[in-house]
Amino acid sequence: MKINQKFIPASNTFTRPGIKMDPEYITIHETDNTSRGADDVAYANLQYNGNTRQASWHFQVDEDSIYQSLPTNEVGWHAGDGYGLGNMKSIAIEICVNSDGDFKKSVENAAWLTKHLMNEHNIPLSNIVQHNHWNGKNCPRYLRSGEKGITWKNFLDKVEGTPSPTKPVEEPKPSAPSPSNDNSFIGKRVESIYSGSDGVNFYSKATFDTNYKVGILRKGDGFPEVLQKVKVGSEYMYKVKNSKGAVYYVTASPRYVKLEGGSKIETKPGSGSPPKTKKVYLPKTDSSWRVYPLNKAPVKGNEVGFLNPKKFGGLSYDILGNPQKDVYTIKTDDFGKVNIYAAPSTGAVIK
Repeated sequence: MKINQKFIPASNTFTRPGIKMDPEYITIHETDNTSRGADDVAYANLQYNGNTRQASWHFQVDEDSIYQSLPTNEVGWHAGDGYGLGNMKSIAIEICVNSDGDFKKSVENAAWLTKHLMNEHNIPLSNIVQHNHWNGKNCPRYLRSGEKGITWKNFLDKVEGTPSPTKPVEEPKPSAPSPSNDNSFIGKRVESIYSGSDGVNFYSKATFDTNYKVGILRKGDGFPEVLQKVKVGSEYMYKVKNSKGAVYYVTASPRYVKLEGGSKIETKPGSGSPPKTKKVYLPKTDSSWRVYPLNKAPVKGNEVGFLNPKKFGGLSYDILGNPQKDVYTIKTDDFGKVNIYAAPSTGAVIK
């Protein structure tokens, strides 16, 4: 089946950020627009002409064609999880649900495209997920409910049963970076100590090529967990993970970053005690402490509720992550996993 290309102009960084990625997932969406004429051409034109929402996806599919709006090695804003794995590591397919179209045929074409992309990027069936997987949205609605006569399981069965398209000849890939034998840093937090206005770059791959730059760390910003140290050319980088599980790479040069905290290397019998999980202690004098969702900035107005340390003579929580300076991920009984702002000036104590 032909894949038509009508890419969002590279100059439109609002919806085409230009962040490089190596996709590991395929995310299935539905347009949720039953208006007549809301087909793949209409959605491709919407993206090409400039979506007023900061939303973008790689493919739109209807009953007779497929249009591509983003290269599959670039990030789109579609999963609703910020810089999580949904946006940063998955290809998005929108299935059109316009009333003058054939939904079942559109699903069949989406299954063909999914199998084509699985084959092209070596993505397993287990990594074909719903939009709902990333942020809880009821999408793809009709496949989830089955009300149009075809279910999510039917879709996966179609994907699995679709013959593999001919795989294009791949260009030789550069040799993989060499891991370091030094594991003393594993599990530690890495933080920028560079005060320059340009910040410290972090990347989607183990490279210093700015084509794969994802963003920058300002002084004091960092990642909560180092996974590995790898040699890239004559330099070293840390393979790191943010609080949502997304993996990036940042320089390991002590000129630009420092490590904090204890290593999470498994302790062998007789070699001492395992590292202790840090806790955040909220003061008993405060009766209203904001908690924020993981996918929104921890600022007033974004809170999902409040904790009441005063009611319990103070509260304490294990720190699960540290996505940015003075912001900590915790798990509460009432709100589940959330972020809180706990700078020293608030009276909170970290130990």
